[in-house]
Amino acid sequence: MAPTPATPNLGTPNLSTSASEERERIAFGPLRRARRARVLEAMERLDLDALVLGREGNVRYASGVRRLWTAQSRPFTPTCLVMRETDQIVLLSFSASYEGMPEEVLPDDFFSVTWNPMNFVERFVATEGASTARRVGVDGMSPFFDGLMHQAFPNASLVGAEPMMRELRRHKLAAGS
Repeated sequence: MAPTPATPNLGTPNLSTSASEERERIAFGPLRRARRARVLEAMERLDLDALVLGREGNVRYASGVRRLWTAQSRPFTPTCLVMRETDQIVLLSFSASYEGMPEEVLPDDFFSVTWNPMNFVERFVATEGASTARRVGVDGMSPFFDGLMHQAFPNASLVGAEPMMRELRRHKLAAGS
């Protein structure tokens, strides 16, 4: 039997947009910055001082972070906080380590996995601008986290932000953005 000929190296394999960021097919840095700018513009339009995201697609859109660890249950858990005034993104319990975080997410803006919900509240309260936030958008919430959000943002009204995020994600950016 004749040996099977080797497949020639075709260069970049057929990878989707979830491809490794080391590949050159997608300019992930500019894409993350453009998406973040769109989120902040939408927050401005809706007069949202803060945005609390827990749905993975929304977190990925706002921050560019890919979930590295998913061995947890999936009820609503806030995993991303976006502060409009400071342009800060804080990631909460999205991964067990800082490895693989986009360059825009600084080590001080990463809060590792916790099973204690009060740790979320403490991290939110410690974030600049949280105590004075008047309107906070959320993309989902359990009754338990509704109570915690009122502790974290004592002067704010909570408003639904899922329609805003769906609109942002539905309309794609122009090529090269």
